[in-house]
Amino acid sequence: MKGFALLVFAVAIGAAAATAGSSVTFTIKAENLRSHDDHTKPDPYVKIYTYNTANNQAIALERIGKTSTLFDNDSPQWPESFNVPCTAGQGKKIRFNVVDTDLTTTDDAMGFVDIDCDQLLASRTAEYRAPLSDGGVICITKTTPLQFKLNAAALPRKDRYWGYDGPSDPYVEVYYRTSQNAADNFLITTSTIDDTDNPIWPEQIDFPQYLRGSGQYLSFKVYDYDRWSSDDFIGQASVSADDLVERRISNVLSLGAKNVHGSLTVRLN
Repeated sequence: MKGFALLVFAVAIGAAAATAGSSVTFTIKAENLRSHDDHTKPDPYVKIYTYNTANNQAIALERIGKTSTLFDNDSPQWPESFNVPCTAGQGKKIRFNVVDTDLTTTDDAMGFVDIDCDQLLASRTAEYRAPLSDGGVICITKTTPLQFKLNAAALPRKDRYWGYDGPSDPYVEVYYRTSQNAADNFLITTSTIDDTDNPIWPEQIDFPQYLRGSGQYLSFKVYDYDRWSSDDFIGQASVSADDLVERRISNVLSLGAKNVHGSLTVRLN
């Protein structure tokens, strides 16, 4: 079917950062990592821990998480974000261990750095840079999480067979891009809403990687779920994350380029 549709979603800003200084959300990149393999670039990932230095306590690392592995890359920018409780004056530090994946032997340590939460909170710039113990630099970028919900209007009917003209069973794959033409980074797949032209998805979608002024885009791909065959593609749209935050008016985006079927409204709460 050649009809197209439009997607409607609402965005609520800043709910994840309820208490100033109670936590910090960040993304991670590195520069000029040293490879342990001859003639090849490293395949790095990062392990993140916290520990407390108050009252001369012995270091007891608490694991926060781990990035994905980015292959053949000595200046990686990992797509994941992390949130760490980080109250000023509590003596908490965050440790970043950079590791080179090795498929045949033990993974190689590439260096670490400890960053004081007080310094991270006090930094007036979004990016905090620190040298790694074995060479290279790690860059921690503080972000401002966004939350939004999705609904769509007048989606084309994809469940057409044996004379039956039924509404679609739509769901949305949500991605973000570091720029308009950059690769998609997966965020979430919504639930599937059965038999509807005008779905309202119940889940709140988090975009913790949002960094104002960085040129990020949100990207949406809408599909019709089919139990017995491949899911049908309905349409896609993208929007500047800064536009959602700064314009504070309705944004209209089409899931198709022409013969538009339905209406799309993007609005902030």
